[in-house]
Amino acid sequence: MGGQTLMAIGALTLLSLMTLAANRTLLSSYDNQLQSSTTLAEVTVARNLLEEIQSKAFDAAITADSSGTTKLDKYRGMTPSDFTLPASLGPESGEVQPYDDVDDYNGLHIKVWNPLFYDSLDVRAHVFYVNPFNPTEPSLSVQTYAKKVLVLVFTTGMPDTLRVQQVIYE
Repeated sequence: MGGQTLMAIGALTLLSLMTLAANRTLLSSYDNQLQSSTTLAEVTVARNLLEEIQSKAFDAAITADSSGTTKLDKYRGMTPSDFTLPASLGPESGEVQPYDDVDDYNGLHIKVWNPLFYDSLDVRAHVFYVNPFNPTEPSLSVQTYAKKVLVLVFTTGMPDTLRVQQVIYE
């Protein structure tokens, strides 16, 4: 009788270990699936914001005015020094969304609802001039024909911040 009891205890122990291993695998799979879904939501939000930004005028100096002057007519003869100063990038005083040019998005900080977690995604945008021939090199004191838009998306509980960037040329 002692041998059978010992075998039963051994079988139950083995069954418990196998159940724990299966549960660990299922939880790991669920965690990976959740991270993939969250990353997809983050990428979608970042790409949508970048598409919105790209649809705007390059600079406030070349947006169409109320007289009907087109962007192209107003742009003729302009040089980068006519563009918004690097220290002034961001929305003009009193301006709120929807913005009318690319640099208005500098300093943007919004929350986007994520129904997957019943929480929000923290979205931030930064806009700055870059060297048009080397877009990895910021141009912090001089206007250029290129602006880089950097969108950061933070999600509670995720280990990494999503970084998406795009260079916009005029």
